Amino acid sequence: MIPPIDDLVLQQNPEFAALYTTLTTVILNPDASTRKDPKAKKRAAELDTHRLKTAKHHLLINAISTAHPTTEQPPPPAQEKPSLLRHRSTRSRSESQPLKPSGPLPPPLPLAQPKPPPLLHSLLNLSLPAFTLTQLETLHHKKYSLLRSRLSLAVSVSSLLDQQILILSKLIRSLEAKHGPISRWLEYSASERALVAQKQELEIKSVGRALKKEVYSPEVATALGNYSRHLRDAKSRLGERIKGLEGELGEYHHQDASTEREKTRKMREMARVYADMGRQLDEVRKDLERLDTA
Repeated sequence: MIPPIDDLVLQQNPEFAALYTTLTTVILNPDASTRKDPKAKKRAAELDTHRLKTAKHHLLINAISTAHPTTEQPPPPAQEKPSLLRHRSTRSRSESQPLKPSGPLPPPLPLAQPKPPPLLHSLLNLSLPAFTLTQLETLHHKKYSLLRSRLSLAVSVSSLLDQQILILSKLIRSLEAKHGPISRWLEYSASERALVAQKQELEIKSVGRALKKEVYSPEVATALGNYSRHLRDAKSRLGERIKGLEGELGEYHHQDASTEREKTRKMREMARVYADMGRQLDEVRKDLERLDTA
């Protein structure tokens, strides 16, 4: 089947339209087969012969199966008239004498030959292959016209959708012209409020920076930095002191029991120093956290 082409495309491309017309009318058949195939005529003739034989065979079978034999009924017996009864005796006497023909005998009648039904004779003379080819070509043309109708319907639907889109765009423009100022005013007011909020946020940040500058002057900041470094040094020294005391505590466990009093005194001293160091570490940690947050 040759695919149909829209009429609009053919009108816009005349050269392609001429080529398409040549292909569909001169070179190709409606079923997309070539018209100049040398074997096509031979195949068509063989097909027609086979179709004719098959049609005759089926028609003969149908005619024989539907034919009804006609039997002639004998004529009813003749009724004798009363006038003939008087001559019965005369005929009986004359039957004994041989009859002589009075003239030449007529020729014998021909035997009745059965005639074929007229419908069968007309059907046998019908050109079935030509009729079949005509019907096939009509079917192909109808399919082709149906496809063209579908394409034209698709083009019409597309144009209808384009018109609806145009109508909707015009409706949107009219609605924007009618209700546009209100929506723009609401949009501008929302943008203004957002800008005011951003401005207030920046003002709050600037005020916070100014307060920090007033509270923490350059001298105070320098002093706090020095104090932070001092606390870090103290923390490192306390760590070294703890390590030394832990070493002394290890040596303390290895001493003899005779020096129990000295052990007790050292233990108390170590406990006091450890508690003092823990308190100083807590203060240093708090000061460092406060400086980091500032």
